[in-house]
Amino acid sequence: MPPLMASVALNLRNLSIGEKVALGRRIFTAMSHNEHFPHPDPPLVLLARLTSELDDDDQSHSMEKNEALLGDTLARLATYVQKTSGGSESIIASSGMNVDSPNGNPGSLPKPNNLTVTRSVIPSEMSLRCDPIPGAKTYVFQSAPDPISSDSAWHIGSVSTGHLGTITFLTPGSRYWFRVSAVGTSGQGPWSDPVSEVAS
Repeated sequence: MPPLMASVALNLRNLSIGEKVALGRRIFTAMSHNEHFPHPDPPLVLLARLTSELDDDDQSHSMEKNEALLGDTLARLATYVQKTSGGSESIIASSGMNVDSPNGNPGSLPKPNNLTVTRSVIPSEMSLRCDPIPGAKTYVFQSAPDPISSDSAWHIGSVSTGHLGTITFLTPGSRYWFRVSAVGTSGQGPWSDPVSEVAS
């Protein structure tokens, strides 16, 4: 009996325009220079252009057209990812897309590994990334001002359906600590080891 394969889960019908733009940007970041996806089809440059135009678009008629084009582009990329991944949960997750796991494992998720924090081109914003966790539905990214202790107040910076997150409204020049946890069908898993970085 052949092994069950994981599949891409986009659920575009349930997403607002802003959520589709955020998803498109997450996928663009995750798939850029990703060894698993050497020749994205359609090209990632098209995805970047559509997300940018939707952000800048204030005319409803062209916004509807661009939203439809973005949805079509994401759907075609999902087909490419599904075919290229061979049904591997970890490879699909590395694309920034959600995964429908065939295992349905309700066990608790492990803590995320390899959390990295990089300065964004936008002042007061930091980009976070961790290794994808099969079975995770969302990732919760938090920040706390330096120094941290057991009594530190951690603040939710973003909740993402992928292993990439953004935390905004930080004070440039100030040091912060960051952490992430994965949420699955059984609830929220443990927090990652915290990582410190100075906001730009």
